[in-house]
Amino acid sequence: MSKIKTGLIYLLCLLGLQFCVFSSAAQESDTPRNFMETLYSQPGVAESFTPGCLGRAYPSYIDREGWADLLGEDLTRQIIETGERYLDYEWKYIPASAYLEFNKSGNRTVMEGPHGQNRAALAALLFAELAEGKGRFVPKIGDGLYYFAFMPAWIIAAHIWRQPTGSSLPSGDYHFIDLFDGEVGGLVSWCLYFMEDEVDKLDPFICRAARRALDKNIIEPYLDFNKEVPQWWMGFHDEIVCNWTPWCNFNCMQAFLLVEKDQAKIDEALSRCVRSNDIFIDQFRDDGACDEGPSYFNQAAGMLYSWMQEMYEASGGKFDCFNNPKIRRMGEYESRADMKGGYMANFADAAARLRPSGSLLWSYGKSLGSKELEDFGLYCLRNDKDGFNKPAPGVTGNVGRALQRIKEADELYKDVDALNARCQTEGYEKVLASLRKDVPANSWFPQTQVLFVTTPDWNFAAKGGHNNENHNHNDIGSFILSSREHPALIDVGQTTYVRQTFSAERYTIFAMQSGWHNTPVINGVEQMDGEQYAASNTSFKSKGSTSTFSLNIEGAYPAKAACDSWKRTFIVNGSSKGSVMTITDTYSLSSRNAPDEEHLITAGLVFVPGDSFEGRTVSPGTLFVKDGENVLEIAYSRNLTPSVEVRDLDDRRIAMVWGPQIRRIILKSAPNAPLKGTYKLTVTQK
Repeated sequence: MSKIKTGLIYLLCLLGLQFCVFSSAAQESDTPRNFMETLYSQPGVAESFTPGCLGRAYPSYIDREGWADLLGEDLTRQIIETGERYLDYEWKYIPASAYLEFNKSGNRTVMEGPHGQNRAALAALLFAELAEGKGRFVPKIGDGLYYFAFMPAWIIAAHIWRQPTGSSLPSGDYHFIDLFDGEVGGLVSWCLYFMEDEVDKLDPFICRAARRALDKNIIEPYLDFNKEVPQWWMGFHDEIVCNWTPWCNFNCMQAFLLVEKDQAKIDEALSRCVRSNDIFIDQFRDDGACDEGPSYFNQAAGMLYSWMQEMYEASGGKFDCFNNPKIRRMGEYESRADMKGGYMANFADAAARLRPSGSLLWSYGKSLGSKELEDFGLYCLRNDKDGFNKPAPGVTGNVGRALQRIKEADELYKDVDALNARCQTEGYEKVLASLRKDVPANSWFPQTQVLFVTTPDWNFAAKGGHNNENHNHNDIGSFILSSREHPALIDVGQTTYVRQTFSAERYTIFAMQSGWHNTPVINGVEQMDGEQYAASNTSFKSKGSTSTFSLNIEGAYPAKAACDSWKRTFIVNGSSKGSVMTITDTYSLSSRNAPDEEHLITAGLVFVPGDSFEGRTVSPGTLFVKDGENVLEIAYSRNLTPSVEVRDLDDRRIAMVWGPQIRRIILKSAPNAPLKGTYKLTVTQK
């Protein structure tokens, strides 16, 4: 999926006044372009990166006192116990048929499952040996290195489409670095840095083979100019980049900063890396919103932050890039997307139910100077009962990230202890609320055209944008309404990834289609995918307890919709008397070919006119949505006729969020409805 380059910037906001108006007009960015390259070129910075410099930020393997101090008794015990579960681990062989299954049926897990299990096993064994230091796990670490050294390729089947053969089976002579090449490369690099001397006692050939594999899969393709075009995620040829850029760069740098001995190669790799990550930052919109969806924070802005930490540690603090307001906003977007109750505003490929990594958010906020984000990280550590949990650093995943979280765990735990002490005196709910006090009631992201509004009853989100965003769904003009911390009018969200997900068949998946979002079907036609299908005249204004968001969405539909104009306006009023939202669609068509339809998606029960609801018959012009104890009353224009369609969910990923079924409310116009008119919906919290 693609992302447009940064173009439109923040517009005028009259701070301190009760009345604010926002639009998509541009303003000069407060963050310079090529930020990382400029910093890297400062005297003494490049020279601070030397062979093995990243590893020197941590104790050596033989420094037993250093590891005891870093891990502490409790974590040492947990890590060793985890490693012991892998002492009899059987490394998973991945046959050709597992790769080919991706093209055959679209199934990704047949190949990716054992790949991930093998990575997790080697990481757990490495951490266990670092924690214990007695050599007990070394033979198994040697087995893991030997396995990966002779694995035909580290790339996963779903990402091999770049090789000329067109097959999902690795050719063995074409080395495109994907996300999982990088993950394995980082893991092998940490194993070699810490454990090479110990593994050499088994047989020196193991580590020599692992180094050759690291050269073949990471170092050579990263540096080879003739192979840089396939590495599209570097962005050096005007490509549109995404979360792959910081993710791959973070992992690949571990090979250079831990294992590579040639200073010239290290220098060249770093030069390319900072340029590549600058492209990612510069393409990110200046409002900081992530169009890939909040599920991708860990791998997008969060991975950029992990790379920034990595570079800071490797340079001994000389590469300090944390004073960057745009990168701070990139983190704060995750805080604003929270809709309470464990749910997020899940536009694009994102799950509605999501608890982001509290420790990563806390660290990001600390380093970037955002109290809001630091507090949100702590908020995400809540136990939903009476206090806050201390997260155990994840030692079976990405080794570099796990080490970063271990290093700062003591400081995080002090903050958690302080919160739990406050809960004893102030009460859990009061402390919880205090962690969200810095979040504005309205958050408008003018370049991405995403809006979040909070009222006493509701969390509301709506979007404009275009239909070629990263991980795009055709959803211009869609919205989400969460009632008392539970989504009532929903975005279905992220389905299980299969072959079709990132192919020309993407929009055959129902959850990607505008017809399964809270958007209209115009003249019988749904929205199309492509950057040209976009919102226009987008604006937001707020006065007191009333927020107004309007946009034209006719540009999201193809010519056959015969739509000259379709202006959609949301007015959300969140006064103390109760929350009310109106949606007004004012349209003009050049011809009438089919009815118009207003669609509303819900996981709740729907009661339409004639149904019995709470002891009375539902009247014409009204319907009710009931989800648990939440009830919404929806009044609709009399020129619309309601019906309800039930869809069984056979995708486990979305069924885990919404249950076995969702419902689509269809409010349909007459087949001969006027060429010009208005449809209006009024939603009231009951």
